[in-house]
Amino acid sequence: MVEFSQSADGALLDALDQGILTIVLNRPEKRNAVNSQMYAGLAQLLASAQKDPSVKAVIIAATGPDFCAGTDIVDLRSAPCDAPFVERPVGRFLKTLTSFDKPLIAAVQGRAIGFGLTFLLHCDLVFVAHDAQLSAPFARLGLSPEAGSSFLLPARVGARRAFEIFARNHVLSGREAVEWGIATQTVNSQDLEGVVTQEVRGLILSPSAALGAIKRLIRPAPQIWEAIIREMEELYTLTKSKQSR
Repeated sequence: MVEFSQSADGALLDALDQGILTIVLNRPEKRNAVNSQMYAGLAQLLASAQKDPSVKAVIIAATGPDFCAGTDIVDLRSAPCDAPFVERPVGRFLKTLTSFDKPLIAAVQGRAIGFGLTFLLHCDLVFVAHDAQLSAPFARLGLSPEAGSSFLLPARVGARRAFEIFARNHVLSGREAVEWGIATQTVNSQDLEGVVTQEVRGLILSPSAALGAIKRLIRPAPQIWEAIIREMEELYTLTKSKQSR
């Protein structure tokens, strides 16, 4: 049985087994909403995985009924913002994520909201339970897209469908997520962990150098990072506008 390590607050679990690093979001009481400490921990885990030749692929999973309810807005608003974006926990994580060139796979159950959806656009394979519900209600929250999704989502589904998700809060079922190209495959909830592990074990039989080259060629990291910076500028403008009302 694989033993998991955990972060100081227990919100992240991780274990390396046969070349596969599994990282688990473990804050089910908050529907796995990601706070600053979790962003910092995720950045460190991915950076270490990038450097470690024994890590061939990374799986991101979650405990509880939901995958991720997005960024913890309360935490985000209370976090100090005097440091440059790239030096903040979320900025460090997104920078690391953008340039991560090992296979990254997501196992998604229940709801994936906001960042819970936009993070999936960085993953190479996304397996979703049949009951999964994916949404990014940025307009209703008075926010702009984030995590490079303004670049990645239209490239994946087209501008009209991207607008449907961002502006009209269209909630995608697991089946729709596959049909729209956001997810790879739907799986029964009880089979999710086993299917993902089996698929990843088959994937990493290919040479790591070849998998890394494929990722670098098909995912233009500089353009994704440029989109992230533009998104943060828009988000800052929207936030300042709210504060001035």
